[in-house]
Parts: sequence; structure tokens; C-alpha cells
Amino acid sequence: RQRGYAVVRSIAELDAVPSGKILGFMAPANNSDDKIVSATRKALQVLSKNKKGFFLMVECPLPDHGGHSHDSSAIVDGIQQLDHAVKAALEFAQKEKHTLVLVTADHETGGLSLTGKGKKVASVNTVFSTGSHTAVPVPLFAFGPHAIRFTGMKDNTEVASICGELLHLRGFPSKP
Repeated sequence: RQRGYAVVRSIAELDAVPSGKILGFMAPANNSDDKIVSATRKALQVLSKNKKGFFLMVECPLPDHGGHSHDSSAIVDGIQQLDHAVKAALEFAQKEKHTLVLVTADHETGGLSLTGKGKKVASVNTVFSTGSHTAVPVPLFAFGPHAIRFTGMKDNTEVASICGELLHLRGFPSKP
């Protein structure tokens, strides 16, 4: 707050802030599809007023928490929430042509496998190989300007370096 940020902890508080610097903390226990999508849309509305551009990160902790606790429902719920937030970001990017949307993860958690030997079944069986992070590569999707810079397999530190370079941040040299 001392640096001019409005600190918000709920969608109602977020909606009450017309513009300016906002730091939002939405507790994981309160996350819902509505909240993540509303927060994403509001953040895009406020941040788009900055003539210098902006960086927005939207995160849902449910897939990670679900992997640690072997809760496949939490993983599915989190992915659905993120899917709706990504839809809101893509709708924004289609109107604001200078917007790059990246979708990725920092790691996979739980080593989730779906079993059933290729048979059609009424329900999916899930098996977890660990309660920790794995070395499984995570997807990286990009839409918008400079999306081609994010094609192929990328280490997440390389994603950070490319973002830093595109944002002209000091300390983020380009990797070969």
C-alpha cells in the first residue's frame, strides 16, 4: 500500500477499484471458476489502461494441490477453471492485437496416469506415481505476437528469459 497499490482479497474488493496499481490475493480456499474468470477479466480491464503495457499471471493452485494429495477431482476442477480464465484472456487478445497469451505450468505433480487399457469405460481410473513433483514435461501454448518464440520444448527458465527479453527487463538475457 505504501507504494500506491490497492490490496484486494475478494472479487467485491477488486470490483471496487476503478484503476491503478492492484495487488490481488485470492485465497486458494475461496477459488472458484467465477472468481478466477472475474479476477482475470477485471485485471485485463485495469491493466490495459497502462500505455506501457503489462504482465499478468493467473494461477490456480488446485492442479498442484490435487497432485500432491492424489485428488483427481481437484485437478479436473482446477484445469476447468484455468480453461475459462484462458478463454477470457484469448478473447481479450483477439481484440487487443498486441497481447501475447502464454499458458504453461512450472511442473507436473503426482505422476497422474489414466488406466483402462484403451477400453471404453463408464468412469476413468486414476493412478498416481508420487505425491511430489515429477520431471514430466509440461505443455506450453502461446497465442499472439512473438508466439513463435515459444514453440518446441522449452525449459521453464527459458520461458522466463524470453518473457524478460520481450518486456525489456534487466537481468533476463536471451538464451541461445
